[in-house]
Amino acid sequence: MTDYKLFLLRNITLKFLIVGLGCIIAYIIFIALISINVGFTHLQQDGFWVPILAGVISIAGCLWLFLSFSRFVINRMKDKDIIGNI
Repeated sequence: MTDYKLFLLRNITLKFLIVGLGCIIAYIIFIALISINVGFTHLQQDGFWVPILAGVISIAGCLWLFLSFSRFVINRMKDKDIIGNI
């Protein structure tokens, strides 16, 4: 009975970890989209491309981080045989 509770707790914890990281990444992507919007609304100024470039790099980096971390956690759960229903 204890092994099942530990299995369930570990499974839920890892799922919440992925969801929590997803929320943080979504917030960062939202800020990056605002940065891109600021860049496009100030096309007449010099250096308008800087917030656009920073936003695109931030989005790409965040998506790469989230996908690689999620893949790592899911593969780790498969290796430990605690995947359950994800």
